[in-house]
Amino acid sequence: MPEYRTVALTSLVASEQLDADPWIVDEAGQMLMCRTWAREHGGHEVNEQISTAKCGSGEAMLWGREDDPRPLMFITPSQRVLDIVMADPAEFAEWCGVRGAVLRFADMPEPVYTREMRATLYRQLQLPTEGAPTLWRGDDLYARR
Repeated sequence: MPEYRTVALTSLVASEQLDADPWIVDEAGQMLMCRTWAREHGGHEVNEQISTAKCGSGEAMLWGREDDPRPLMFITPSQRVLDIVMADPAEFAEWCGVRGAVLRFADMPEPVYTREMRATLYRQLQLPTEGAPTLWRGDDLYARR
């Protein structure tokens, strides 16, 4: 099995969506799901996270890093998240095939957010990042579903 440059694709959605659909706002939870899937399916390590919305399939941020010869593996939590991340998910899948990249879906159950979890997520979204992403501290958020 080749060693991949593994990229997690997570949705970048306004925090105003938190009450209606906390999962699509929870980049850290999505990232954790991708990392968990990667470890459990081949022992891969997620090397990068790209959080975006309605991204074009040819965007350089997806395909850049010419200094890294490893094949690409994109992991996203679900088709639902990919539908937010990419402007045209079917076209992106075609680009992956043409470029030899692998596209995988974690397809694990989305967490059920309690009132406390929503409040914690809201507080995390309000904190400045100061360099290191604050949201990455919540590694146990997905486990508390």
